[in-house]
Amino acid sequence: MNNLILTFLRHPRVGEGLVSLLSIALLAACGDETIINQTGLEVADSAEDLSKCTKDREGEQAFVKDENAARICIDGEWVPMVGDYSCKTVELKDGSGLKIICNGDSIGVVLNGSDGKDGKSGKDGKDGEDGEDGKDAAIPQDTLENDSERVAISLDSLVGYTQKGPFLRGSTVYLYELSDGRTLKQTNGNFTSNIARDDGRYKFNARDLVSQYAMVVVDGYYRNEVTGVSSEAPIRLKAITDMRKRSSVNVNILTHLEFERVYYLVTREGMTVKAAKKQAQKEILKQFYIELDEKADAEDLDVFGSSDADAALLAVSVLLQEDRTESELMALLSEISNDMATDGIWSGDRADSIKAEMADWVMSNDFADKLDTIRKHVERWRLSTGAIPSFEKKLRTFASKELRLGVCDGSDDTVGTVKHVANPNSQFYVESYEDTLGVGKMTRLICIDAKTARWRIASELEKDRYDWKHEKNVDGAIFDGRVTGKKMTWDDDTLRYAWGIEIKGDKGCSSYNRDSLWLLKNFYSYYKCQESGWALTTEKLNYGSLTDDRDGVTYRTVGVGTQMWMAENLRFQTESGSSCYESQCELYGRQYQWPVVGGCACMYVGEVYAVIPFDPACPEGWRLPTKEDWETLMGVVVGNYGLSSSYGLSLIECETPGCSFDYWSSTEDPSDEKLRTVYVAKASKAPPSAGQGRKYDSMSIVKDDKESNHFVRCVKD
Repeated sequence: MNNLILTFLRHPRVGEGLVSLLSIALLAACGDETIINQTGLEVADSAEDLSKCTKDREGEQAFVKDENAARICIDGEWVPMVGDYSCKTVELKDGSGLKIICNGDSIGVVLNGSDGKDGKSGKDGKDGEDGEDGKDAAIPQDTLENDSERVAISLDSLVGYTQKGPFLRGSTVYLYELSDGRTLKQTNGNFTSNIARDDGRYKFNARDLVSQYAMVVVDGYYRNEVTGVSSEAPIRLKAITDMRKRSSVNVNILTHLEFERVYYLVTREGMTVKAAKKQAQKEILKQFYIELDEKADAEDLDVFGSSDADAALLAVSVLLQEDRTESELMALLSEISNDMATDGIWSGDRADSIKAEMADWVMSNDFADKLDTIRKHVERWRLSTGAIPSFEKKLRTFASKELRLGVCDGSDDTVGTVKHVANPNSQFYVESYEDTLGVGKMTRLICIDAKTARWRIASELEKDRYDWKHEKNVDGAIFDGRVTGKKMTWDDDTLRYAWGIEIKGDKGCSSYNRDSLWLLKNFYSYYKCQESGWALTTEKLNYGSLTDDRDGVTYRTVGVGTQMWMAENLRFQTESGSSCYESQCELYGRQYQWPVVGGCACMYVGEVYAVIPFDPACPEGWRLPTKEDWETLMGVVVGNYGLSSSYGLSLIECETPGCSFDYWSSTEDPSDEKLRTVYVAKASKAPPSAGQGRKYDSMSIVKDDKESNHFVRCVKD
């Protein structure tokens, strides 16, 4: 081994008596000259040549050549170190040299080299990053000791951006020196600067620092990206940084959240600051279902940047802000960072409910197109040099996964997929897709844009027919929707909601039975399936018959919509109160006084109230029509089919224009306190000049005295 370049570091556990006997290992292994590049370790030819052991140097080690041993500074004297030591070498992963392990602890590295110069890796003494002397390479990055040791640095300047949204002019930025990368203790070196620009940029001028490690803190008001206006109270964010290879440090939500976790990993788990920051950042983003390239560093991120990592920062910032006040925001940041400090997981008592509330907030605002409003707020500040990154997709991905929907991006769910929210902490939660009793009750979400991962609230039809489990039915069957339970039927190869007449008739009018005639369930007449739905038709009539058991007389009947009517006037002879019209009972039927046929056997005779016993006029199972029955009939036949023989009703038994037939109803006039009047249906034959063909027949509802004589048509009960 030629010209070994040794980087030898002071070991932290001096109190345990551990010391590096690196020179022994090296001299035993190599006969050539050994060149020692020391950091924190004094080397002297003899004990007399050692510098003075002062109080400030208490615990430091030194190597004495002629003793081939190490000494330690204790109580003002260099005391020989005693004990059994075992050292070995382990090749570095990149093959650039050896790591020295003594008594199980790494105390330094030996880098390969051939020309005696300090190189980045030591190979052939190549130049380091910052020039031919390779000063940056003097402290390798793959050991805790090397990465955490204090190195005094001189900064030309330190700049950066402070952002929640951007902090406002006048906000204060503090730079606190940290003693080293092991304890992260503050020194007495504290510096202050102020933000003087709208974009939150700060600057510390050139200065010397005792360590490369520092904490940057910003305190002030900021622009709220959710509301678009300045905050009503100040907040305080911080970042921990290693300034060896950077002259800019951004302070933001992520640097603040990672702080407590980094501190714990470094001071309690013995990790390097670099490794701790990388792990903490990954753990924090994982809580929001975000993964970034390992090269992404929170200290470089910018809410006005255009990278995927910048989008992540803006998304997390929006999520944590929501509609919170500044004090609520700071309390939440403290809760999250402290909860994650020891295990890197946000899992406190309120974690699940807060995450679900965040997801609900994202969805609710997205449904109302308010995420676009947030984008417009940031764009309106005009602080971005390019397009604002696609933070919306990261918000939606967080909400989708937190609500246990899957992601609307084509990988989990494709456009048209309808899901229910399965997170019980959500306001939209239901236990199963068909559940209508849960918290979220009827809400289901549909994937509408895989490119932007966007969902919206599904319509009733979308959620009712999604993922239908039954086969297509072409017979007009009526089904219950999956969620609402509304009636549906197949039409043109898809499910649609059934119309009222389809529901009542228990049969859909669809592309599969177009132009066909059906006697629908709960109806007494035939309907034709047309483009507009079921239509009453006279192409086929539902004729029947009725035999009155009282006198054996048989009457023709005909169905009209939902009613079954007698197609002839009643001619049953009551004991009193009825007579044949023009003595032609067979042709015209009989006329009756209302008490004989009405629902109440009472009337006034003069001014005296009298009860008159009677037998019901209509046969058993049939009844006198109500006013509403007549109005229903009128809605079907008047102006459509006429009142005479076209529909088999024959309500007008004459051909003379102007003649009319009046029919009793069972409905009394409620405005008549003496109960003298009742509603009557008047069917009239209008003169030919009033219209064309049968359609000039008319029908109306009038009032008449109970003592009058009118015809009766019975309707099936």
